[in-house]
Amino acid sequence: MKYQNPQFLYFLFFLLIPIILHLINLRRYKKIYFSSNRFLKSIKEKSREKLKLKNLLILISRLFSIIFLVIAFSNPYLFNKNKEGKELNDIVLYIDNSLSMSSISDKGILIEKAKETAIEIIKSHSIESSFHIITNEFNPALNKSLNKNLAIEKIIEINSCARTRDFEEIIKKKKTLLNKGVDMYVITDMQKSTFDPESFQIDSTTNYFLLPMINKKISNLFIDSVWLASPIYRLNKSLKLNVRIGNSSESELIDIPIKIILNNKQKSQKLVSFKKNEKKDLLFDLFTDFKDIQEGKVIVEDNIHFDNTFFFSFTKKKKSNVLLIHEEKNDDIITLFENDTNLFAFESMSYNKIQYEKINKKDLIILYGLNHNPSALRMKIRSFLEKGGNLVIIPPKNIDLKHYKLWLNELNIDHFTELDTNSFELGNINNKHSLFSYVFDKELKNIKLPKVYQYYKLSNKTNNSYKIISIENRESFISQYNVKKGKVYLFTTSLNYSCTNFSNTPLFVPVFINMATHIENNQKLYYRMNDSEPIETTKEEEDLDLAHIVNENNDFIVNINIIGGEKKWLVHNQINQSGHYNLTDKQNLARTISFNYDSKESRLECFSAEEINQLIKNMKVKILNSKNGNYTETIKDLKQKKYLWKIFLILCLIFIGLEIILIKFIKT
Repeated sequence: MKYQNPQFLYFLFFLLIPIILHLINLRRYKKIYFSSNRFLKSIKEKSREKLKLKNLLILISRLFSIIFLVIAFSNPYLFNKNKEGKELNDIVLYIDNSLSMSSISDKGILIEKAKETAIEIIKSHSIESSFHIITNEFNPALNKSLNKNLAIEKIIEINSCARTRDFEEIIKKKKTLLNKGVDMYVITDMQKSTFDPESFQIDSTTNYFLLPMINKKISNLFIDSVWLASPIYRLNKSLKLNVRIGNSSESELIDIPIKIILNNKQKSQKLVSFKKNEKKDLLFDLFTDFKDIQEGKVIVEDNIHFDNTFFFSFTKKKKSNVLLIHEEKNDDIITLFENDTNLFAFESMSYNKIQYEKINKKDLIILYGLNHNPSALRMKIRSFLEKGGNLVIIPPKNIDLKHYKLWLNELNIDHFTELDTNSFELGNINNKHSLFSYVFDKELKNIKLPKVYQYYKLSNKTNNSYKIISIENRESFISQYNVKKGKVYLFTTSLNYSCTNFSNTPLFVPVFINMATHIENNQKLYYRMNDSEPIETTKEEEDLDLAHIVNENNDFIVNINIIGGEKKWLVHNQINQSGHYNLTDKQNLARTISFNYDSKESRLECFSAEEINQLIKNMKVKILNSKNGNYTETIKDLKQKKYLWKIFLILCLIFIGLEIILIKFIKT
């Protein structure tokens, strides 16, 4: 046993005090007994012997209480060794190298400080120790055991990356490397937006040591998201772009320049002021170029650089191919699509003159007023839906209910049951549905709704229906059904003016235009690198098995994956830097996909030391603090020394208690 503070052992000289006092009390006096007390002499002799024993026990209790108290203050310890008498050798180090660790604290760049700390930890262990290093990339090259020199080399090579990990993922990764009891050091900035205490589910066999890179709250201006004000746009025309920017600081920012770059040309700039912790939505008018692919970026300037540029892109869509198959003609629909040849390739044909070979080449098919539905058409429609086409069914004024029941049941959608000739207004418009995206700026209020003079009730027996517009009695006016990969939009009445005035209302145009364009305008302006969301394939890409992701610094192959019965690209784990990437099959088939960093990384506020202590108070985790600016001595203490001061303090209290019992309760 050794002592952390051996100088306290000098206080053992205080043991002389109770000993001296005890000896003084033992001085003998000459006693003269009177004849009348002689019979009591024998009784007093017995009492005196008991008193001597009691005083001796009190003395011993006092001596031991002093001894144990002094030893406790001297902080004794033993060396901690395993059964073989050797130091434990397996060490795991997790170094948080997310983008937030690239920020600057009062002690320098956090990631560099974290690397220095990790190297200190390695150097404090014996030469026999083996090390496993975990970073946010889960780099396979680090899966093997490393000696001290190799571990230090690998740590020096660590750089910031776009990935974030919660502690549940980190612990699972540790178990794949070493599924046994080890010492694990966690070096992180404890960022509030990414650290979830509930995910810190530790295993009982591992000793966890938390080394927080405490950082004060840093002012940061970041771009949260961008979106188009309308999904429909034309080249060389004005385009409205919404940009959401956040200020994650406690101070106000004045006249910050916000720039929009499109195809390497600055298209717009605004000076914007932000209140503390404010998010602001900005609207920019952009003038697009004569290019099929538009590559844009939003730029702000502040001291945190990784999130100062936000990338987005969109591709000029080909014309939507719309086919109207009719038994009854509807001039409103025909006029709507024929008047906009830039957006639509429109074709109309009678039900008895259908060119079936054209059906699968269309994006939207409108069946209007059909009471005769040939089996060949029904078969082609099923194939069309299987390939992801959109179908609109608008019944005639007078429906053959038996025929429609048979056909709609084939599609697994609700069928018509009975005619209701009561007059109603439309009662509910689901303006959050994609058909109404960008149609309404605010919640619907005081809008004059269309009227319905007759409609057909639905069976409402399927579980895949979605009401888009309802009648005021809650019956459906337009319902959506997902059939195979496609969508079916089912009207419950003809658009004949004797049935409804829907065609004369402002809703008519956006509903039909969005039905025709939605399938082709579902492209996202950007993706997040830390997001598991797959990238949707276009129709042109569905026949590909693989493609290349290419930019100035990268060229790697991605495969198509079948997810939920649909073909999608999974590329996120291969993207490490924000920017524009081309997806190509090396035969000039290309589109641009933009990737940005996780927005949570831009919220740089971290837990304070007090908050960290509160978070882990019920966990088997120790916070490791440095001594004199370094961790070497701290680590050595943890690895080599088992402190015993608590045991000796308890023993001291026991003997004090024993002394009290002897004095108060033992009578002589």
